[in-house]
Amino acid sequence: MGLRLVIGLGATAIALAIAGRRAWWLYRLIKSGQPATGRLDGVMGRLRTELTEVIGQRRLLKWSVPGLAHAFTFWGFLILGLTIVEAYGALFVADFAIPIIGHWPIVGFLEDFFAVAVLAGLATFTVLRLRQAPRKIERQSRFYGSHTGPAWQILGMITLVININGETGELKAPPKFVTQGVRGFEPTNGISKSAELVVTAALAGASRQTLADETLLKEHVRIELKRFIQKETGARPVIVPVIQQV
Repeated sequence: MGLRLVIGLGATAIALAIAGRRAWWLYRLIKSGQPATGRLDGVMGRLRTELTEVIGQRRLLKWSVPGLAHAFTFWGFLILGLTIVEAYGALFVADFAIPIIGHWPIVGFLEDFFAVAVLAGLATFTVLRLRQAPRKIERQSRFYGSHTGPAWQILGMITLVININGETGELKAPPKFVTQGVRGFEPTNGISKSAELVVTAALAGASRQTLADETLLKEHVRIELKRFIQKETGARPVIVPVIQQV
């Protein structure tokens, strides 16, 4: 509990420092502008536009497949924000749940559904970028002139699924990797097999306190795996560990 509290307070301090700096920069940027007349005119119309165009994704949904993928990703970020709140709360209270809605079955269903939907959306974006790669069709590509390198880093994601003994940390099955757009992480080049060994070693070297705390265990595995992948491939993917204790 003590270590978890220290991590929670440390993460909060770092986040507040980064967010505070950005907020101060935005405040100064806004103050540098001239007053705008009619700022609050047509509030209801603007609100309707915000709900239909942004929340409803109406314009993007006209593009069928890429529009639906974007909508799932956007809505997923909104819904999965609840999991961030839950994870943050668990740093301080082990069985934390969001008040009122935290134990609603529909909330759990939506979180699981959009976790899968976001992965499907990212897979769709990956296929679109491969088919529309500027190096293949040059100016005919919708991505011509865009920063493709950072885009691949954003799309790069590894979902790691681990089945372990909850008391000893012993693996009950080899780790499984679900990857989307991670440069150099291919089964044929042996990287995934080496990554399995890294995860196994991370679990074997975890302290009893870490094994007893799923949040700490996920972070421990994530850091070790990300360090390995960055060293071997140069990629800096987002890694989402999923641990099933049996």
